[in-house]
Amino acid sequence: MKFAVFVFLACLLCVAVTGQRESKGRCRCQGKGVRFVPQQKIQTLTMYTPDQSCSNIEIIVTMKGNGGKKCIDPESDIAKKFMEKAQEKMRAKKADPTVIPELTTI
Repeated sequence: MKFAVFVFLACLLCVAVTGQRESKGRCRCQGKGVRFVPQQKIQTLTMYTPDQSCSNIEIIVTMKGNGGKKCIDPESDIAKKFMEKAQEKMRAKKADPTVIPELTTI
């Protein structure tokens, strides 16, 4: 009886560990995101660099008015402009390069 309980618990442990290994992280964005958002509708842009939970660069726009959020394709023109401005802002302030500032305008 004790052996059966041990085998059962070992199987449960294997299933739990396998489930954790298959998890590919928790990215905020599903897919690439949109390529364009009208600039006058953007309240803030936030960039998340790759980390342990998500291997993608993610750029999220918070919209004016309703506060809704949209993911932006990192290869889009608006994303590239955002990254350039963020780098300029970091250079101007001589900020820590691992911290990406939040910008309110592009």
